[in-house]
Amino acid sequence: MGKKPRMQNATAPIPASLVASGLSAGASSALLQGYRPLPGTYDEMLLPSGELRPHWRTFGDLLSQCNPQDIQARNETAQRLLHDHGVTYNIYDDAVGTSRPWSLDLIPHIVAAGEAEKIAQGIDQRSRLLEAILSDLYGNQRIIKEGWLPSALVHANPGFLRPLVGLTPPSSRFLHIVGCDLVRTDDGGWRVLADRAQVPGGQGYALENRIILSNVFPEEFNASRVQRLAAYFDAERDALRSVAPGRRAAPTIVMLTPGPMDETYFEHAFKARYLGFPLAMSADLTVRDRRVHLKTLEGLRRVDVVVRRLDDLNCDSLELNSGAGLGIPGLIEAWRSGSVALCNGLGTGLVETPAFHPFLPGLCRHLLGEDLRLPCVPTWWCGQQRQLNMVLADPQKWVLKEAFVRGARDPIFLGKMDAAARAAALERLKAEPHRWVAQELLRLSTTPTWTGERLEPRSLVWRTFSLYRGGSYTTMPGGLSRVSPNTDGRVVTMRSGGISKDTWVLSEGPVNHRPITQSQPIIIRPARPPSAVPSRVADHLFWLGRYAERLEQTIRLLRTTLNRVSGEGTEL
Repeated sequence: MGKKPRMQNATAPIPASLVASGLSAGASSALLQGYRPLPGTYDEMLLPSGELRPHWRTFGDLLSQCNPQDIQARNETAQRLLHDHGVTYNIYDDAVGTSRPWSLDLIPHIVAAGEAEKIAQGIDQRSRLLEAILSDLYGNQRIIKEGWLPSALVHANPGFLRPLVGLTPPSSRFLHIVGCDLVRTDDGGWRVLADRAQVPGGQGYALENRIILSNVFPEEFNASRVQRLAAYFDAERDALRSVAPGRRAAPTIVMLTPGPMDETYFEHAFKARYLGFPLAMSADLTVRDRRVHLKTLEGLRRVDVVVRRLDDLNCDSLELNSGAGLGIPGLIEAWRSGSVALCNGLGTGLVETPAFHPFLPGLCRHLLGEDLRLPCVPTWWCGQQRQLNMVLADPQKWVLKEAFVRGARDPIFLGKMDAAARAAALERLKAEPHRWVAQELLRLSTTPTWTGERLEPRSLVWRTFSLYRGGSYTTMPGGLSRVSPNTDGRVVTMRSGGISKDTWVLSEGPVNHRPITQSQPIIIRPARPPSAVPSRVADHLFWLGRYAERLEQTIRLLRTTLNRVSGEGTEL
């Protein structure tokens, strides 16, 4: 790969002689001169004048001194590390196989410190608002009685779990970790595209992306003064311990996973190992006397906190989905009794519906006494007649989405459909208007993405994460960014072939250089701690040994038989 280019001062002025072609000093190479933002679209790297944005100049200096071969060599290193780490995203109807390799772009998504601080304030407010909505809807439902929210958006929503009405979580909080998908529009402002409250996935992949890129760009990473992720995950570990009922000195925390068949199982295993929690499936847990226990080799071990990676309806086959084989019968009763904390709490899928978006500004003023800081993507719920008529009057300008999403669903772009398909979609809309929302067709901001030969602009979606701790929500200084697989892509999801990016949130001052892979201090206790190995895992290891023994005996028998058949003069 050759010697890495040395970094220059990130705040150095741009010589006027280098702006002749509309590019700054950081864009003086052929690598950046070939980059062309889409007309009329906000570009994350370049100003409308063609100059690099100030927070891009440090990393842009690297790009200006590299040729495509240098960047491709680093990209191959990143892909090799991903392969060595076994990073996958499982899609079971995918033509390339069930274990799709994780897609990571070499060019990071860079966010200025001041902008990240404003977003963090907006995410904190939004998380508090969603928590207030959940507490009310599973409590006295005043926002419905007073007309702040239509009752159809709650009672027709499969995410509203009626067994939880009147339940107060042990920690008095439903939301401990909140994910929020952000997009930037033409005016340069960030808007909320979707909320992730049930199982806000992506933190483990964001951590893996950071490990890869900090190894591929070590000098540039340090020179850019990127905020580290280690402190956030340390805070998450402490926050999960703090919500354990009874405030036990050494609470047992487990991460509940659907198992290896889940599409994000790599993240479950990786994050559980990083945080130091046992990874358990439903078969590893049981409820006895309204308490959750982990089945271990030494007997039942009481569980204080369950970090769940199961959707709401699959968590308890006794009170929710009786056909689900992934949950723990009696989990809701154990949670209701206060003997175990769930992160996040059950029923949180209720606030994931985009049909809530038009009502959030009014709810924010009513519940928090504040104006909504982070606006949503313009959204209308079609269950209201005026909004339905507006969509039917000019359908080509709208994007239809299901209001109550269960599973992966792609949006319907009415403007891109032929007349027959559009008419069929509108008939479904008119038949059940309350099941649909309409959003304006927006041009998302673009960011440079390496294609293997050159940089191309791709549409960007940034998933942020916030953690409740100390009375407010702390936002991760990074997140999981994704870009579309092609230049005209409007659906930016990993399932549709999206590409992930590491998110670099810059710091205005010195940063803590403690590596994220640093191991936790080991505390040696005289007493032997109870085993955390689930009995299911031990059973698998037992049968692995038995079958290995049988295989050895079979090989010995075949070798003896082959000696007899081959005749004299041959020794194996």
